[in-house]
Amino acid sequence: MAWGTVIGGITTYLGGARNLLAVGLLEKHYGISIGFFEWIKYSWPLPFLLLIVFAVIITKFAEIDIQDTSRSLKKLKSKSEARGDLSKAEKKLILILGAVVLSWLFLSNLINIAITALLGGVLVVAFKVVGWQEVEAYVNWGVILMYGGAVVVASSLVETGVTDWMAERFFSQLELAPFLFIVLLAIFTSILTEGVSNVASVAVILPLAFSAAEAYSLNPVLLTLSVALSGGLAFLLPMGTPPNAIAFSSGYYQIKDALKWGLLLKVIGWLIYILVARFYWPLIGLEIFI
Repeated sequence: MAWGTVIGGITTYLGGARNLLAVGLLEKHYGISIGFFEWIKYSWPLPFLLLIVFAVIITKFAEIDIQDTSRSLKKLKSKSEARGDLSKAEKKLILILGAVVLSWLFLSNLINIAITALLGGVLVVAFKVVGWQEVEAYVNWGVILMYGGAVVVASSLVETGVTDWMAERFFSQLELAPFLFIVLLAIFTSILTEGVSNVASVAVILPLAFSAAEAYSLNPVLLTLSVALSGGLAFLLPMGTPPNAIAFSSGYYQIKDALKWGLLLKVIGWLIYILVARFYWPLIGLEIFI
């Protein structure tokens, strides 16, 4: 389940805070916006092919110790029947959520996705779907502060000239082909995200990538996708992404179990990314150079 959410989370920019952060930084520094469907157009081959590989690993190689799920299905069915029909609050929530999702899908170029999300939250409280006290108790304010802090850190790196200095200091010493530089940047992001949150990885690396983009005349959209997508491929350690942390906290597996198949998925993910960046993106008009 954890790896399924990790793979699926890179499909849209709503699949993780790192995607929204990357899109926000791109818009802030270049005035370029990536629409909801546009992101899917660029990203879908990576999760699609990874899910196929993941399914093959589970069905052909992994040891499955659950033989019968009928009892679980019966218990879920009884719980569903006990809940009864949808309440008025639940119907209101469905309508509000549907409006928010439709706005994200079709109006993201007109209305900022963050504004839409905030309006959805206001409507949930205004229509008394939940009370403000419930919101205060349930919302993980630490995640919101972490996201805001990541934006501040990323902006500070650019505004103070740190990223320009690092780009001039390090990249001027390297004689790399532009495509090789992009691939190494993506792999480095993917490795870094195993040790720190993927939001922090994107916040630190993407501004640096933007500075390098100016030196190499690279397409900032391609760099944004490379950092954000590779930053979502955290399969090894619990601290890389919340799904891994939640799954590990269940106590049903050890880190060595994740390393066994996670490392394989990670390497295959790198190979798929290279193929997508080299052949698929130019095919649909996303060139390496601007």
